[in-house]
Amino acid sequence: MKNDLFAVYLNQNLKSRKDVYDFLAQFIATDSSLTVEEIKEQFLQREKLGNIQIADKTIMPHFDSRGISNRIIIIRAACPIAQWSSIIGETELIVALVFNQETKASEKEQFNQFIKKLTSADFIDHLLRDNQEQITKLCHE
Repeated sequence: MKNDLFAVYLNQNLKSRKDVYDFLAQFIATDSSLTVEEIKEQFLQREKLGNIQIADKTIMPHFDSRGISNRIIIIRAACPIAQWSSIIGETELIVALVFNQETKASEKEQFNQFIKKLTSADFIDHLLRDNQEQITKLCHE
């Protein structure tokens, strides 16, 4: 479900990192000056800089660039991805952040508030267990 800054996709049939990045790139490319391949490369390059795992079974792929729309995309896999990478094992929840470098202060604040929520184990648990309506509401609080 796309809703301005937030998009929530639950029970997605994604089995690998490649599947996830393909899914994200297709979504992000719809209102971006970047191509699908450039978007996938941005995620992979960022991942090389450091671990994107933020909690058990939860990762936060992200990048910032010009020519993209700000997005927080929450994806819950229908079945856990067995092995994300050589350093990240089983993954069930993907919280992708795409940030335009030329963002207004009000949207930067929305990102900051959401990232603060991600430090809460309870919040992550809600993202792993709640339905789409509950998650959408929780993200907008």
